[in-house]
Amino acid sequence: MPNLDLNLIVLLILLACGIFSHNSAVTIAAAVLIILRMTPLSEYFPLIQQHGLNIGIIILTIAVLTKSIPFSIENQNINLEQLIKLRKLKQEQIAVEHITSADSTATNDLFADDEHIDLFEELAAILGESDKT
Repeated sequence: MPNLDLNLIVLLILLACGIFSHNSAVTIAAAVLIILRMTPLSEYFPLIQQHGLNIGIIILTIAVLTKSIPFSIENQNINLEQLIKLRKLKQEQIAVEHITSADSTATNDLFADDEHIDLFEELAAILGESDKT
């Protein structure tokens, strides 16, 4: 058994505090660090000391970003027919706007700005429509 050094004593105190306060994050963190200190995995302890904060911030950032995604595609039935139908509706809308406008531009330019309609806008429109039903 490795010697009880000051770091291990501090970790044991933190473990006890986490258990008594019912704080699972502190309890799990202290237990993992104690296991790392007392097993052959202790060679990775300096690496965790050096990069642990950055790894933790990355994990927290991932958790926050997944909650901030505006819509979720899972459990949605999006098929090619819906995308084609939406694209035709958008093209018809552009055509109506073109006809009603006072521009005398050539008919070849009718769908010239069609590149701005991308897949994400179409998915957002379909998901928005499916949320209303």
